[in-house]
Amino acid sequence: MLSVSCPTRFSFVFRRNILCIFKLVYGVGLQALRDLFMQIHPKWTNQPSDAAALDKGRMRLDKNEEVIFNKGDINQWDFSLITSALRFSTVCAIEISKKPGCDTSLQELKKTRNKLLGHPCTDRMSNTDFNIFWPQLCDHFVALGADSSRIAEIKSQSGTCSINVLLYLYG
Repeated sequence: MLSVSCPTRFSFVFRRNILCIFKLVYGVGLQALRDLFMQIHPKWTNQPSDAAALDKGRMRLDKNEEVIFNKGDINQWDFSLITSALRFSTVCAIEISKKPGCDTSLQELKKTRNKLLGHPCTDRMSNTDFNIFWPQLCDHFVALGADSSRIAEIKSQSGTCSINVLLYLYG
């Protein structure tokens, strides 16, 4: 175990925590949501015609989301838009309801993402918060199809990076 006594050590670890959460949500997690959408819509071609043909059901989009949605390219859809499509478009909502816990996972992911990353007041996260939110987010993303080994890589790579930087700075 590396022991470094410096006032910035905790600040660095707290920044690593939020970086791990960010990479989980917007990297592995967002890709898992896109993959889930493609499982439900295997013929989707990322064209405007796909978006035009999709029955939006209860989906409600603001003007900016509508513009991005209408392009049809799910690789341009942000976290909020893809979760809305999965939860509220007619075909997705039906398919999600057939998978126990998936709708709850989508709801919890959106709520937690908004709390942690939607309107942050800092670029840090305490170890206490990280140890609460990391496993919750991981469980929800795995339930929706995320690869648990890719999730584990985020945490291990960020930890290795943290140790290397600390060694460079204080070694």
